[in-house]
Amino acid sequence: MTSSDRRPLSNILVPALLFVAVFTLYAATAAPATLFGDPSEYQFIPAIAGIAHPPGYTFYTLLAKLWQTLAPFGAIAFRTNLLAAAVGAWTVIAVYLITSDLSASHLTFDVSRFTFYASLLAALCLAAAPDFWQHSIHANAHIVSAALAATHMWLLIRWRRTDNDCWLAVFALTLGLAAAHHPVTLIGVPAYGLFVLTARPRILRQWRTLLLLLGCLLLGLSPLLYYPLRSPSAPFGPTDMRTWEGFWGHITARGLRVNLFHFGLADQLDRALVFWSLLRLQFPLPVIILIAAGLILICSFILIHLLFTLNTVQDVMAYLLLPFVALSIAAGLGALAIAELELPNPKSPIAHCALCIVHCSLLILPFYQATLNLTRGISLRDFTVAEEYVTAVYERFAGRGEGAVLLSDWEHLTPLWVHAYTQGETLDKDDVQLVYVSTANPWVESVWAHIEQGDIYLPDYRPAVRDAGFRLLPEGPFYRVIAPPLTDTAPTHSLDVWADGRVHILGYDLPADTVQAGEHLELILYQSAPQPLDGIWMPYAQLGPAQARWTTDSRLLTTQWLPGEVVAERYELPIPFTLPPGEYPLRLGYADLSGGREELELSTGGATLELETVTVLPPAN
Repeated sequence: MTSSDRRPLSNILVPALLFVAVFTLYAATAAPATLFGDPSEYQFIPAIAGIAHPPGYTFYTLLAKLWQTLAPFGAIAFRTNLLAAAVGAWTVIAVYLITSDLSASHLTFDVSRFTFYASLLAALCLAAAPDFWQHSIHANAHIVSAALAATHMWLLIRWRRTDNDCWLAVFALTLGLAAAHHPVTLIGVPAYGLFVLTARPRILRQWRTLLLLLGCLLLGLSPLLYYPLRSPSAPFGPTDMRTWEGFWGHITARGLRVNLFHFGLADQLDRALVFWSLLRLQFPLPVIILIAAGLILICSFILIHLLFTLNTVQDVMAYLLLPFVALSIAAGLGALAIAELELPNPKSPIAHCALCIVHCSLLILPFYQATLNLTRGISLRDFTVAEEYVTAVYERFAGRGEGAVLLSDWEHLTPLWVHAYTQGETLDKDDVQLVYVSTANPWVESVWAHIEQGDIYLPDYRPAVRDAGFRLLPEGPFYRVIAPPLTDTAPTHSLDVWADGRVHILGYDLPADTVQAGEHLELILYQSAPQPLDGIWMPYAQLGPAQARWTTDSRLLTTQWLPGEVVAERYELPIPFTLPPGEYPLRLGYADLSGGREELELSTGGATLELETVTVLPPAN
């Protein structure tokens, strides 16, 4: 087989092997099930053919629905997480192909022999970038935005290289799909237009080509018809998208526009410094130097996206995916630029060997970054917190007929919706009613609206509810909202200890007496004061050499206690990663923060009281 025969095979085989390798890496570190917040929404919305939060992500919804139908991998939640892995892997391949095509178009033969190394470097740098990796291991629409942007660049460069309008037609089609996905994917349109006009200035006079592009663009926009067709009967999402106001307001995310271009000219230097710190987290310093060397060819695309993203308040890391894609390409081009600069005698075997060594050495950098990511815990493979919360909700409320009310923010509701919509695990309203709390329905107003309906629970501590005069009683992972005074609760472990003769320590709950280093130990204390306190007193805890001096955040301060009421507070003791495994005594003390007394005398004698022994296990990673 000749060299010319082998080249087409390698052009297919290398990207295919790279896709398999990257997909395997992402799939191995992907979340196994639900997560809090938007990722879970991106799991159940396609499954029920609903409509996601603005701007709706219709292309993602249809793509994920197709993937969920065809991919035979586990439950819907995990299956959709794998879609992110597949899309992320394709984006890495697109970067490889873009760098290869740019190299073939602009470099000499003597340098183009290093195209493979440079293209592989660009692809691996993106694959190992923490922001990109994180978005490739859980369900989200933003990784699709990055994939569409990379696909746009590849199609345009392939069109420029081959002068075949079929590539330009496919570009127009994917541009329409991008518009049906998220407006952020259209920020590169000025750069795309400049590229097309520079490559073929006469295209404005080629009306047949323009009509072809318009037809492909309209075909790409066709997923937007999903909204008016589905909206009236959608099981989740807005129902008014058959009206122009409802349709346009949703796809342009009208309610979220306050987050865009939030910063002024005076803030741009600070925003640039923020971007520099984020860039250092994504790429090793030598790669950033290569990026600087390769920026010229794609600077317009990057600058437009950066100006938008760095002046946005919400989802900055998600929107930075698109510039990071372009910067990875720049890193590959920078590696080739080094080859051009350092080949004064391209036929010299010594120069050729030296460049091979340099490029092979550069390939170590993304592997170093990937290793660093894994040691820092980038993997979501063992993330089960959201599933544990769902289990806790069902164990606490299902089948009990209490008629309770669980007020929840978006983050805590979406995992429950995944189970309800995709697994048929619905909660009976006779057991518990789920109430969505938002800026339109704040926490305190929601409490008052349901106070006569039954016991009200919160998924976490809410100072606004406490400040409204209610007490928050810890119950498992929840807090029960109670009108003061609380007098009828009892701890698991009773105590009769006084701190400085004024605070009565009634007992404690210790949900677990075994904890891994790097996690936290939960302790619930029951306290009371027979007389009002005019100072802020706080407990503290010691576990062997580790000590937690708790702050006043998310606490009912002693100055707010009613005489004689029982105050139950949940405290967390962080366990250092460096704490050796073993058994340690858990000790409790009290401090007068207002009076500057770090240790108060306890009625048992001394400044601390031993509660029980806690076993510390080695850290998970």
